[in-house]
Amino acid sequence: MMGGLRNEVISCLSTDLAINAFKVMGDNNVMGLAVLDERGCLVDNLSARDLRIIGPQMQHFERLYLTVSLFKQMCREEFKRQTPATPIYVQRNDTIEDLLKSMDDGNIDRCYLVTVGDDKNLTPIRVITQHDVLLFLLLETGLRVTTREDLRRVMEA
Repeated sequence: MMGGLRNEVISCLSTDLAINAFKVMGDNNVMGLAVLDERGCLVDNLSARDLRIIGPQMQHFERLYLTVSLFKQMCREEFKRQTPATPIYVQRNDTIEDLLKSMDDGNIDRCYLVTVGDDKNLTPIRVITQHDVLLFLLLETGLRVTTREDLRRVMEA
């Protein structure tokens, strides 16, 4: 499954302002970021879905000016069931079944491929999205799908 995955993990620091992290998402055309600590270790995930804590009428717009760490803490407090306490990850030796189980709570749309250091710190190598999993499964069934356009054609057929 590794072949089609993006080589770089788009990330932000836990100390960055949330509004700046969301700008990074927009600038890179991604729906989520790996949240790293000052050592480059994976500590969280920031998703476009987390924007729900600013409110439907943007009544809590000021929350965007919190650090990513505080912003995510508020997400966990307000949306306990929908916001995992830790980032979801797999390692190189894990199977596609392990990956699917990790993402199978109906709310996870990205999982990080990590290395785990001797100090138990997680270093993200790649991000695996639901889109990546779908492409992989379609390829495994023999359908020739390698781009988003191919995927659209298959889904429309």
